[in-house]
Amino acid sequence: MLRSCPRQRVVWWKKQRVASQYIWMTNRKRSCLHNIRIHVYNIDVEDFLIFST
Repeated sequence: MLRSCPRQRVVWWKKQRVASQYIWMTNRKRSCLHNIRIHVYNIDVEDFLIFST
C-alpha cells in the first residue's frame, strides 16, 4: 500500500496539471464571469480530491 501511494500521487499531480492547462486554455476564450465560475469550481474539486485521499 505504501509503495502504490507515491505512484497515485504522481498520477494525480499529472491530472491536475493537464486540468489546469485545459482550464487556462478555455478561460482565455470565455467571459470574465465564466472564468471565475470555473476557477471556483476547480478549487472545490481540488479540495474534494485532497479530502478524499
